[in-house]
Amino acid sequence: MKDRFGAGGHHVYKFKSDQFKSMLATANKNPHISFIIQPFITSISAPTDIRLVYLMGQIVQSYIRVAAAGEFRCNEHQGGLLTYLSLAEISPLLIVKSNLIAEILNKKYSLYALDFITSNHGNTYLLEGNTGPGLGYLN
Repeated sequence: MKDRFGAGGHHVYKFKSDQFKSMLATANKNPHISFIIQPFITSISAPTDIRLVYLMGQIVQSYIRVAAAGEFRCNEHQGGLLTYLSLAEISPLLIVKSNLIAEILNKKYSLYALDFITSNHGNTYLLEGNTGPGLGYLN
């Protein structure tokens, strides 16, 4: 469960599917926050995601985020490790899938990021889109 408009891994909580009462209590303690429920998929090693940053309809930055030991949030602000990648290091199928999503969004004059995860079976899923992606440098 996470803050719909949050950033930096703040107000992100991990619950099991049978913990509805705990989820409701957390939401009630934070009435100013609009929460969403996001599925959690475990990976072989540590929680990891791939971020593709778009500017003017083109990918301008890409990196993998890996959560710190014992943590489920991949955010750099929460101790996550960033590894910058060139587009040549990313699966061409993921780039095609991401570009199709970008076409549907049709935000040619916007800056945003698309975050993906890969399951243990090698399937790639869109995790979320971010209108305020953190940037270190541009490729």
